[in-house]
Amino acid sequence: MNDKELNQKIRNEVFSEHGIRLSEQDPIFSVVLANKMMLDSVSDSLEEVVRDVPRAMNTVIEKIVLAVEDSERTVGSLRDETKGMLSALTKLEIENAHQRIKEIVVADTSAVLTGSTQALQSVAAKAEGKINELSASLRDTKLLITNVCLSVALALTVMTASVGGGMLYNFAQDSQENANYWYGESKKQSQAIDRLPSNVKKQVLELMSKKG
Repeated sequence: MNDKELNQKIRNEVFSEHGIRLSEQDPIFSVVLANKMMLDSVSDSLEEVVRDVPRAMNTVIEKIVLAVEDSERTVGSLRDETKGMLSALTKLEIENAHQRIKEIVVADTSAVLTGSTQALQSVAAKAEGKINELSASLRDTKLLITNVCLSVALALTVMTASVGGGMLYNFAQDSQENANYWYGESKKQSQAIDRLPSNVKKQVLELMSKKG
């Protein structure tokens, strides 16, 4: 619709509704034409915007698709890297656990052997002291013989336990030391028995022979 047709339409509507006849030079038409020009300008801009919307949407969608594909590649790469890192960490943890177990076992074994050696020395010292004490006071011969046999049995038990412990932890290094130690302890006990009176010594040796 051109400007002339628009003016004629406005005049007809005003006359039919209000009974007023407008001329083509009436100022109202200037306002109408100005509004029409503004609306036409806005309409053109709006049409251009609407026309550009699909193209802009396509561009946005393409960017989203590219971003999603890139994210998938990144996730896949991170997943592979994470698997590799977890595998390496698991292997390292297992190796560390084995090392800690080894250290604990060695430390515990060493502590047990050290404690056993100290206990053996204490028992041997007590046995030797008991023999010397009994040899000095010959009040009860049967009690002396019993304690001497008990001390010898304890010494033999301790020797057996020492040898067994040495086999668990570096038998080659400790067995010779244990043998030398108990040889000396046995020699000390023999000397203590030799200091007993002849009759007591004879009874002790006979009892030890029967026990053997």
